[in-house]
Amino acid sequence: MRTLAGIFVLLMSFAVPAVAQDAAPNPPQDQPAPQDQTAPPPAESPKPKAPPRHTPKFELSAGFAHRSYSLGAGSSSVGMNGLYGSVEYNWKTWLGFAADGLGVYNRVDSNQTESIYTFLVGPQIYPFKHRKLTPFGQFLYGAGYYRENTSPYGGFGSATKTDLSRAWEGGGGLDLNLRKHWGIRLVQFDYGSTHFFSGSGAPSQSSYRVSVGVVYRFGER
Repeated sequence: MRTLAGIFVLLMSFAVPAVAQDAAPNPPQDQPAPQDQTAPPPAESPKPKAPPRHTPKFELSAGFAHRSYSLGAGSSSVGMNGLYGSVEYNWKTWLGFAADGLGVYNRVDSNQTESIYTFLVGPQIYPFKHRKLTPFGQFLYGAGYYRENTSPYGGFGSATKTDLSRAWEGGGGLDLNLRKHWGIRLVQFDYGSTHFFSGSGAPSQSSYRVSVGVVYRFGER
């Protein structure tokens, strides 16, 4: 009897730890460390940079010009149409020098025509440098040439009257740059003065000029 009791106690002494081990929860397996659910905000994509401003070294422009001449105080003005051409050298991004040639023409009547030509040079200023829309101002000084032709009529022969004088012009304009090399001169407005036949006592002639044209740009400052 005591032997049975001892065997029972011995069995229980082995069984209790085994049951306890079975009942014990399995130790947690290695798990990856929890990740921080608060992810950093995505980095902002860099803002596109504005394209660099292109300042050409040279600009060529040509187009239509209308000039209204007043031959003196109290006299009526004469409208003349023609063409202009200019060459511009940009010394700085905001400062250049221009050479401008202009020829305009008017038919006075069936027998008489008159034409005026000017060649002027001077500084040109770009207050906002060169952009898509580029305004500019200028003051030009040089020479003007007047020519009047009268064809034969009523027994009189043909006659030509000419004169050369100093001339100046001041104003400005606005260019629209469509591409790197090409643009449009949307408008150019200038006020000027000539002094034809001043030796014979004629008054100076004031004028207003309006021009439109195309612009070709090359080189880089």
